Amino acid sequence: MIFNLEDPSDQNFIDKFSRNYERLMFFTVKKYTSNLSDQEDIVQDALLKLMNKISVIRPLPCYILAGYVVSTIRNTAINYLKRQGREQSRCGSLEDETSVEDESPSMDQLLILAEQRERLLERWNDLPERDRVLLEGKYIFDCTDEELAARLNCKASNIRMRLSRARRRALKLLIEWEEGAVL
Repeated sequence: MIFNLEDPSDQNFIDKFSRNYERLMFFTVKKYTSNLSDQEDIVQDALLKLMNKISVIRPLPCYILAGYVVSTIRNTAINYLKRQGREQSRCGSLEDETSVEDESPSMDQLLILAEQRERLLERWNDLPERDRVLLEGKYIFDCTDEELAARLNCKASNIRMRLSRARRRALKLLIEWEEGAVL
């Protein structure tokens, strides 16, 4: 790979760096996409980001530099794929839009959903209070993570995991109820 840098020592460093870490970069990016063209774009973007940080990466020992490379590739891949997903969602075809309208729930599906909602309401008080606060706050009152964290005296960064666990416990209650009703 050829890069144009003003300082010849920077040019030599980046050339050597890209040769030494090319396999690691492609190995890492393959975890995020199997499309070869996307892989090459992501590695190129990551190398450009690393070139802008040449003063930071040059003094790093190789074992730290490898972690830095993996982290840069991972973040670049995630951002690239998110950006690509947004572009694809904006460019939906007319066929996609008409098929969404045709996929409205059938009467059977609506009845099943109503039955599941009733079962959940019957077991709602069996859930721990913190789970009820989380689930009501998120899905009924549309609270932000920060608002929920203030209610539960925890960090906002913990809310997603707590919500996941609360949903899991609610589902477990419903499954237990269904199994008990069948037996």
